[in-house]
Order: sequence, then structure tokens, then C-alpha cells
Amino acid sequence: MNIYLIINYLRLLLFPLSILYGIIISFRNFLYDSNILLKYKSKYKIISVGNINTGGSGKTPLVIKLAEILLERGCKIAIISRGYKRKSKGMQIVFDNKKINLTVSDAGDEPYMTAELLKRKSNNFYLIVSEDRTEAIRYIEQNFRPDYIILDDAYQQRKIFKDYDFLVIDTNNFEKHRLSNKILLPAGNLREPLKNIRRCTVIFQNNKFSDKSILDFINKYNKPVYTIRYRINGIYNRDYKITEENLDKVIAFCGIADPESFKKSLENFNIKEFITFPDHKKYNNIDIENLIKKYIQGYTFITTEKDFVKIRNFNNFIENYPVYFIRLSVEIERENELINFILNYK
Repeated sequence: MNIYLIINYLRLLLFPLSILYGIIISFRNFLYDSNILLKYKSKYKIISVGNINTGGSGKTPLVIKLAEILLERGCKIAIISRGYKRKSKGMQIVFDNKKINLTVSDAGDEPYMTAELLKRKSNNFYLIVSEDRTEAIRYIEQNFRPDYIILDDAYQQRKIFKDYDFLVIDTNNFEKHRLSNKILLPAGNLREPLKNIRRCTVIFQNNKFSDKSILDFINKYNKPVYTIRYRINGIYNRDYKITEENLDKVIAFCGIADPESFKKSLENFNIKEFITFPDHKKYNNIDIENLIKKYIQGYTFITTEKDFVKIRNFNNFIENYPVYFIRLSVEIERENELINFILNYK
């Protein structure tokens, strides 16, 4: 049977659950929009970054970019993440404006990577992982007093008043999965109905490695739209230094939500093999041994920074084989305009 027929059949079976889910989400949003359910309002500015569908839209890279922008301007910031698939429970301090306090497995791969990146530029930040964002905000208010608090993956978090609600939309995802991005979970990919885009302050259309105009359906919401792109900052070795070696022939591997975007970043390389793992992959000795078996003399292993923070403690692999990672940064169209908006928004 054709795979697409199977997917559509499963979608039909799950559709009643999507209708029920939509009723629950809409009722919940109504309660918050009508102020029947009250939101916690912090004394500090709250920036939320999130998406409206499942998948890797690029929320964390944008969080990192916004944090860098604010830190460069002398602001104190705090970042709160759920720490998806972390081993620890409850509220944990990943970075306390002095040092990283957790392992990558306890912090979660994306929060740990964020702390590693930012601490090389400034210590003027806190990074906390917590399932309870309100608890984390209260802790930050008492212990750090930042200028801005950034919430990673919080568009559906309605318990907290947000001064800025930033929504990230992945261009390729919405073009490639047009049907599933019109249907709510579990039959489709939407976390809530598309009409709730109107709740956001700003839309970031993530073109990743392409140049595309604003998607038609975005324009109808009459929101400020900034396009963002990824740029390769460099290829780094295990010492977090840019390599000057000519890395042409590579064996690539990654465990991210959108492996095709990583593959796109390697289009100038001669890729012998491209190995994918599930998103937020927790590597073990067997995984590393299987990668080593793939090694060919003259080739280089290359991965994402998110994956590298999880494999760098496998010393046999890192020290005895050429293993590098690509560092990406986000370029924001009309960045100065966005900065002025954030700094002067009342």
C-alpha cells in the first residue's frame, strides 16, 4: 500500500481527536482572553519565542540571537526553557551568571548549548530549566533582577503575561506539509488553530538557507514580519576553535528535528554518508562505535553544535578521530529596526 495512503488513513482515524483537542484549546484560550483565568505579570519584560506547529522551526537559534543582541547592549537577561528530554526534574539552574552547573543530560541539549555559546560572550545572564515557568520567573525576580526574561518555546504558555510574543514560522515546513499544517494534533501538526497567529506581537519567517518572500497566509494577519536566515559561522574543532583545515570529504550525522536543513548547510562538501538520528538523540557507546565503523581514511566527521555537546565526552571518538561541528548564526532582516522595537516597546 502507498505510504501516503496509509498516512491519510491514519489521519482520518485521528481526526475526531483533533476536533476534541481543538475544542479544549479554544476553550482554554477563551478563558485567558476573557481574563477569567489570570496571568502572572512579572515586573521585568518578558519575551516569548515559540511556534504554532510541531517540528524544528528554529526557536532556539532565535532565542540565542535575541540574547546576544541584548547582551551586546549591556542588558541583563534570563532565559527559561523547559529543557525538553532532560534527565533532571523540577527547576534547575543551568547557568548562574558565573558557570554552567549541570551536565548536558541534566540541562537538556539545547539549554546546555545555549549556555555554552552565550558564556563565551558574556556572563551577564541566567539560564534556568523548569516545567513551571512561573516558578522560574519568581526565582529570577528574587535572585537576578534582569532587564529581560526570554521564554523558549512558550507561545502556548498562557499563564504568563508576555510583553512580546514572538512567533517563528518555518517556511519550508509550511510549504512542504501544507495539509498537516492546517490540521490540529494528533491528526496534523498544529498545536493550536492558525487563527491564533493574531495573538503574536511579531512573526519571524525562518527561511533557513533560502531566500523566499513572505508566505501568503502570513500577510493576512497584519503583523510585523521579519525574515531570518541561517549563516555558517565556521567549522569548529573539539577545542571550540575554528579550523583552518580544508574539510572537503565528510561523513555527516545529526539528531535534530529538521535534518534536511543541516544537509543543506553541507552542500559545498563531498558527503560520503549522511546519518540521521531522532531529535534530541541521547548518544550511547553503541551509537559511537557504529559511527567509528563508518570512518574512512581522509574523511572527516561533521555534525551540528547541538549534537556535539552530547558526544564530546566520548573521548575515544573525539580524540582519535577528526570530529568537527558547524556553528550557525541567525541573520535577521532589518535587525536594527527590531532592536529599536524591543528596547523601546511600551
